[in-house]
Amino acid sequence: MTAVATTAVAAVPGQRFASRRLYRLMSLSLSLTTLLMLAAMGPVIPEQQLIVGAPYSVAAIAVIGIPAVVALLLFRTARIRTLRVIWRVQAIGMLLLCAAVPFVLLQGQIPRGPNSFWLFELETIAGCAAALAWRIRILIAYVIAVQVIMFTIGIFFGEGSLAGPVAGDAARDLVTMAMFTSLAAALLRAGRLLDDTIDGAIAEASRAARADVTRAGRMAVEMLIHDRIIVALLAYASGAEMHRSVAEARAAIASMSSTRAPSTGSGTSPRALAWAMQALTTQLDAQTRFDYTAEGMDPLPASVAAAASEALSEALRNSIRHETGDAVVSRAVRATISSDRVEVIVLDDGAGFDPAAVGAARLGIAHGIIRRMQSIPGGSAEVRSKVGYGTMVALRWRRG
Repeated sequence: MTAVATTAVAAVPGQRFASRRLYRLMSLSLSLTTLLMLAAMGPVIPEQQLIVGAPYSVAAIAVIGIPAVVALLLFRTARIRTLRVIWRVQAIGMLLLCAAVPFVLLQGQIPRGPNSFWLFELETIAGCAAALAWRIRILIAYVIAVQVIMFTIGIFFGEGSLAGPVAGDAARDLVTMAMFTSLAAALLRAGRLLDDTIDGAIAEASRAARADVTRAGRMAVEMLIHDRIIVALLAYASGAEMHRSVAEARAAIASMSSTRAPSTGSGTSPRALAWAMQALTTQLDAQTRFDYTAEGMDPLPASVAAAASEALSEALRNSIRHETGDAVVSRAVRATISSDRVEVIVLDDGAGFDPAAVGAARLGIAHGIIRRMQSIPGGSAEVRSKVGYGTMVALRWRRG
């Protein structure tokens, strides 16, 4: 039987690798950006304590900075769900800080223009935190809520408030916040789309692999029936020598046993494969001349050794099976084997045949030799024959 080698796919659908990794990188980026912007606001915050008071300023720094520090420490190891909770805490905290401004004003008004209240300068941080905290619907509602609060504060508590300038400032703030928030949301969506694409590709590859395994199993059963069971029955029905009938029957039983419990051996060395082929040739026809060259110590894949040996067996069986009359047929096998290359040439000077006349239903040449070699990566087979001149079968494999 031809050994079918399968390789496990490392990627597993549903792991969401791309979006998870992108989320962690964005968490790292937002954490550092938050801390850097707070540091940049360091000189401004004490100056504006006269506006909102020291307790509010300290609470604002804590609400904004602590989640950023925690996310910075945990962005690599924490679960994504945990990171989402951290950013929700920061986003909700900043929303509440904005809403609380009218209640903590000490001077009754907040400055506008270049000296605007420092918390309002961090609105993009709030938007990006919301993008990492919620999906698009809640994110849009959050951005609208923040802008409505800031616009209201600007109208009723802004210094020298006028509807026109306040509306212009609100529009600019909205554009800035929407730009950064949309970018963050788009990156997260791109990660999810990439994961969906990867999952679809893995599922398709799994379906193709299962189909390949099914085809390989069906082909293996066909080869077992043709190479072993039918041969054993024909040997018995033709009245062949008892020892040959017994040998064929034992070979069929051994093949069926290997089908039920396939071996998982490692590779075969070039010299060991050459010896195995020599023993196989002698077993099938002791008069066949066998020459070989074996080089290299690295093992050949087990599937290559199995396919080449079984194709050689089929080629020799075909030659022996189709002997006609009392004519003596000479056969020769020449094997050139190395760690990266296998070439086996089988020659006979028998009656030959017309390859074009071989029916599609005949498994021996099409399946037992050609498809068997083609089933392994880098494998190929060639069969040439002419009536009255004999047959040549070439089995080849080259490591990719």
